[in-house]
Amino acid sequence: MAQRLPGAGPDAGVDAIALADAVRIARRWFWDDVTRQRTERVNMMGAWAKIAANGLERVGAPSPELAARIAEDFAARRWAVMRLFPGVPEALAGYVPRACPWPSSPMATRASSGGRSSSTISPASSR
Repeated sequence: MAQRLPGAGPDAGVDAIALADAVRIARRWFWDDVTRQRTERVNMMGAWAKIAANGLERVGAPSPELAARIAEDFAARRWAVMRLFPGVPEALAGYVPRACPWPSSPMATRASSGGRSSSTISPASSR
């Protein structure tokens, strides 16, 4: 059985089905912009709040407070069901003790040497 977010739905004068459709449309609009993807993925809670706010505006019920609560509720539900793929915890446990030296990537080496590459990887082979 689906749980309701307090303050949403009929209590807030918002049709839940219409809001769900509006949020789906807003989500697609939001993530279809490549620039917005790059800038917004650093703050997912903010991105989810913006998507919810856009959905609320689409159904004629703008509310930054409700958008923030929807984003928080979504985040809590998402984190509650997230799990690492099988084998990942063991792989990570094996990786940490080896203490790989830093920097270990050609890009990090170039950055720390003022842009001069100390690796044998040519620019064409790194694409």
